[in-house]
Amino acid sequence: SGPLRPNVLPLPFLFASFLILTTSTPSLLASAQKLDAGEWCWSDFECRNFACALDSATSSSTTQRICCPADDYIFVGPPINANVCTFQPDGSPCLDNRDELCESFVCVDGT
Repeated sequence: SGPLRPNVLPLPFLFASFLILTTSTPSLLASAQKLDAGEWCWSDFECRNFACALDSATSSSTTQRICCPADDYIFVGPPINANVCTFQPDGSPCLDNRDELCESFVCVDGT
């Protein structure tokens, strides 16, 4: 018998495997469904715009995480301590008088 050889796959096999992986991977990625603005989400990576946050600056039980319609969010401190979608409609709560939460960029007395 000849000298011992390590278990090495032949080069043509490796090249063929590489082609299969690189040509099939884009279609797998394309099939991953991304969520549109306004849809419920759990993380930024689920959204087409990579912006998942609370839909309102309230600590109410009706607050939910959505893909932000304005493609952006900011962190709001206590009592929420969470990211909140920006460009909230006029009259919406804007805790800490954070102007960037409001669509008008003007937050007065928390709304």
